[in-house]
Amino acid sequence: MMPRVPFSLTACRVGSLRSLPIPFSGRCFPVALHRSAWMRRWVSAFALLFACALGFAPGAARAVVIAQSVAIRSQSVARQVVAPWQPLSLSVTADGIGTLSYQWRHNNRPIAGAVNATYSLSNVRYADAGAYTVDVADSRGTVTSAPMFVLVAPSRTELVAWGRSDAIPGDQTDLVAVSAGDNYVVAVRADGSVASWGRTETVPSGLKDAVAVAAGSDFSLALKSDGTVVAWGNPSSPCLNLPANLSGVVAITAGTEIAGAVQSDGFAVVWGANGLMQTWLPDASHHAQAVGVGSLAPLILTTEGSVVSLQGDLPAQLAYLAGIHDAVALSSAGYHALVLKSDGTLADVGNYYVIAAGLTYTPINVPIGLSSVVGVAAGEVHSLALMSDGSVRAWGQAGIWAGDSYGQATVPASLTQAIAVSAAGYTSLALRDGSGDNVPTVATQPADLSVGRGEWATFSVAATGGNAPVSYQWRHNGINIVGR
Repeated sequence: MMPRVPFSLTACRVGSLRSLPIPFSGRCFPVALHRSAWMRRWVSAFALLFACALGFAPGAARAVVIAQSVAIRSQSVARQVVAPWQPLSLSVTADGIGTLSYQWRHNNRPIAGAVNATYSLSNVRYADAGAYTVDVADSRGTVTSAPMFVLVAPSRTELVAWGRSDAIPGDQTDLVAVSAGDNYVVAVRADGSVASWGRTETVPSGLKDAVAVAAGSDFSLALKSDGTVVAWGNPSSPCLNLPANLSGVVAITAGTEIAGAVQSDGFAVVWGANGLMQTWLPDASHHAQAVGVGSLAPLILTTEGSVVSLQGDLPAQLAYLAGIHDAVALSSAGYHALVLKSDGTLADVGNYYVIAAGLTYTPINVPIGLSSVVGVAAGEVHSLALMSDGSVRAWGQAGIWAGDSYGQATVPASLTQAIAVSAAGYTSLALRDGSGDNVPTVATQPADLSVGRGEWATFSVAATGGNAPVSYQWRHNGINIVGR
């Protein structure tokens, strides 16, 4: 019989450690660790049972320490707002054993060639917005950094609403992210504060450092730069009960009494009216990038570009999605899902539904030849597509509810330079670049002067319009005069 040697087990962990060896009396056995607390409990229990099976007995005579080999010492700020076409640089500093390797991710998807401690872009585009993380590895294990959120927005934005949008103001100029509810909106301002219009529930006091928001049927979510989620709304909404241990979140979504989140470790979590917390577990090649919470089934967009159902097989109405392997964005609402593919085309499958004199369904017809799409938003009865030229296309039901028409599928003719879209119920939203709408004009030009050598020459100019504060830069022969 193998002798039973006393030992105790102590786990030390920083970041998201994927795997490392556990030493038992000089022998090493590899186990996996995970960010989620419930997974760590399973690992600890497994290690204890494994040790006992080898003849070691719990006690205090020997300490077995699970030590982390890689440690992230510093990284770029958790939240930054960058103007389009400006440079971006993200970095991380880490310690480990031997040579360290790096792999940067954007919204959990690996970035090809981004394998250094610093990741840089010379000209940021709107598509570059999102959550960045980096996996740092040495010969003994891997850790993942905390998310670094990048919001891409111009100096001035304009919120455009149509359809059922009478409660939504249009005089907002500092919004960097928006989410539509049915006749209400939740938005993130450039300073990280959150605003909401059209509902009686107020935004929680002190909410700041927000990077994203999601408007549900009677509740709202905000994602903060530390990867935590804040929920508010109807006190009876089951979506206010956030899952325990929800952390490292990089994306959120909200629907009709159902909510979802994606973590930086590739997990997707859905909670709400079904009374259950449903979790999608990643494997070596499938990590969640986005989650959709329509009425048919919660959907997961994986980092490899496929779409899967959290509940198993895809519903019959969405079976076409099984053949998609190049998806880059997902939005679902009601009984349909809208998927953007890497070539700029769409897959819009399922049915719209309208409640009037009963429940009816209308098949979806994506506009023929629609391409060059860069963003999508699914509402219960309509869809929006953001085009690469800043225009917006809409299709679906015209907006029938007890005989009333809201026109949520009729895009305002004056809408241009859109940078984001959102849809819900009978409400449509677009956030547009308004930085060029109010350009200052010179009302009084500087006058010509004739002065002697050594004398002062004073020039003045009068400008009107523009967004305060208006700045000036004088030039001499086309060259900027420093400090003038």
